[in-house]
Amino acid sequence: MTVCIAARCQDVLVLASDRMLTAGDIQFEPQTEKITLLTSSIAVMASGDASFHTEIITDVHRAMYDRIKLDPQNWWTVKDVVDLYIRFRNEAKRKRAEAAILAPLRLDGQSFLTAQNSMDSGLVETIARDLISFEVPTVNLIFAGVDRDD
Repeated sequence: MTVCIAARCQDVLVLASDRMLTAGDIQFEPQTEKITLLTSSIAVMASGDASFHTEIITDVHRAMYDRIKLDPQNWWTVKDVVDLYIRFRNEAKRKRAEAAILAPLRLDGQSFLTAQNSMDSGLVETIARDLISFEVPTVNLIFAGVDRDD
């Protein structure tokens, strides 16, 4: 079980977590921490599937870095970062769903949209339902930060 705690007192954040990872019956403490500092004022703590979270947070970091490089005065808010994480999580889900459901049919998202008018309506409904309900690994998050307007 992962323990993540966040507390804020005015402009000070206090974050704490364990470092234990569990894989089946094996528990170990890697050098990797469960707290990721995203900016000087925003951090995220994660539990659940570490590889899925790493896939998403890598994209989040890249997008944040690109915006900071282009416009360093455009301050990131906690909501901005959460929205970005959700966008990349949904993109990761879409890619995995397309690979699992559409690729065996020699389709991708665009070709499915194009071909669905000529496909059996029951098949289209089944594929659409499977794409929407496709399950990805669980990641639990706490985003903590101090925004300029707080």
